[in-house]
Amino acid sequence: MLETLDKPVDAVITTAAGYPLDLTFYQAVKGITAASHIVKPGGKILLLAACEEGAGGPEFSGMLAEGLSDQGFMKKIGGAPVTVDQWQLEKLALVTTRAEVLYYVPGLPRGFHPALWGKVCATAEEAVKALTEGLERNSRIAVVPEGPYVLAQVGTATPKEAAA
Repeated sequence: MLETLDKPVDAVITTAAGYPLDLTFYQAVKGITAASHIVKPGGKILLLAACEEGAGGPEFSGMLAEGLSDQGFMKKIGGAPVTVDQWQLEKLALVTTRAEVLYYVPGLPRGFHPALWGKVCATAEEAVKALTEGLERNSRIAVVPEGPYVLAQVGTATPKEAAA
């Protein structure tokens, strides 16, 4: 689905499109990257994902567990050979260096929480409150319930795109 907004929003609530795509954090990151195209620089993104099977594969889990900052991770991979599952953390780091990312990921083991480059909330209600805190009264919030299935963009839709 193609969605075009006239201007970037202040915040986005997104998911990984639910089961089975939100079974791991690795897959859930795709909802964040989709939302990143429509949030203004310095805006907020909230990811809601079950993550019932944890972080993901061993390579991804290992990189996440290293506990590097987003900038530290990007520095580490700069010029280094590509490793298995590096792509997802690289895409996440590109987002977290320009937007605040919040998480409600109840199935992700707590040991990974400090490595997520954003605030992890204990409940969905707490996560929504954290998202809206500090936003101005007339802030624009987009909801992208099927994150990876939506091509969200800012700009003017062409007549052909508007008809789709």
